[in-house]
Amino acid sequence: MNRRGPLSFLLSFCILFYLQGQEVSTNKFSSLLEVGALGGTEISRSPGDFKLGYKAQFSGLYSLKSNLSLGAGIAVEKYERETLVPLYFDLHSYLKNQINSPFLNLQVGYALAWHEDYAKLSNYNYKGGAFLGFYYGRRVPMSTKLSFNMAVGLRFQNLGVEIENTFVDKYEESINFVLLELKAGMQF
Repeated sequence: MNRRGPLSFLLSFCILFYLQGQEVSTNKFSSLLEVGALGGTEISRSPGDFKLGYKAQFSGLYSLKSNLSLGAGIAVEKYERETLVPLYFDLHSYLKNQINSPFLNLQVGYALAWHEDYAKLSNYNYKGGAFLGFYYGRRVPMSTKLSFNMAVGLRFQNLGVEIENTFVDKYEESINFVLLELKAGMQF
């Protein structure tokens, strides 16, 4: 087993935390590219129905102050049978006025949704819905223009199923998820 890989990673990580006194960049615009995993349960119809998925997301951020950034983003999330495309506003509040800083993150938006099973049925329409995510993370500098972000958070997602049949004009059912999310990425 090659031990140089994990040892090099650990050494690099320690050096990055040593750089925590580095000043915040004066660049007003930044991009954040992240990947992550989500796991959670449906709380409205069948509690205990566990969902596990993965995601990739991109956010464009504008620094309002040295410790506050506002932006927008898009993501793609894939679960076993569902695919979501969230469009969101993104707010980052850095708790220290340094590049190596813990941060709070709020995401608010709407997720477009597709479901493999419902797509095969002509009278079923799987609809997207609003979501709200709260995250706590850390930004670690890698160079003057590049940093590594990692975060954990809780997300509330609302979706819907619309059914059209001959007995009633339209029946709509709301589906609510609570998801735990772990994500990491690069800010540049």
